[in-house]
Amino acid sequence: MAQIEILSEEESGSGWRFDLQALEADGRLTRFEIRLSWADYNHWSPDGGDAPAAVAEAALRCLLEQPELRAVMPASFDAASLRRRLPNADELIRQRIDRPGLG
Repeated sequence: MAQIEILSEEESGSGWRFDLQALEADGRLTRFEIRLSWADYNHWSPDGGDAPAAVAEAALRCLLEQPELRAVMPASFDAASLRRRLPNADELIRQRIDRPGLG
C-alpha cells in the first residue's frame, strides 16, 4: 500500500486544491495535484464529518489501486473525473476515507 502525504491544501471559491505525494511499494515517489469541489466533497462526505484532505487522500488511494486507470490519468486531476472513469468510484472512495476514532 502506498504511503500518501498531503504537501499543501488550498481553499478556492469552488472547493480545494491539494498537492500530494505517494511513496509506492516499488520505491517510486510521485506527486499529484487533486482538485476537490464542494459538490464532490458533499457527495463523498454527506454529513460533512470528514476532513477535505481525508477525502482527497481517499481519492488518490482509489486511483493508485487501479493500475489501468492510473496509466491514463494525469498527475493533475479533478476528483470528479474518477467518478466518470470508474463505475464504483463513489463506493471505493467512501471506503477509503480515514475516519479517526472509528474502526
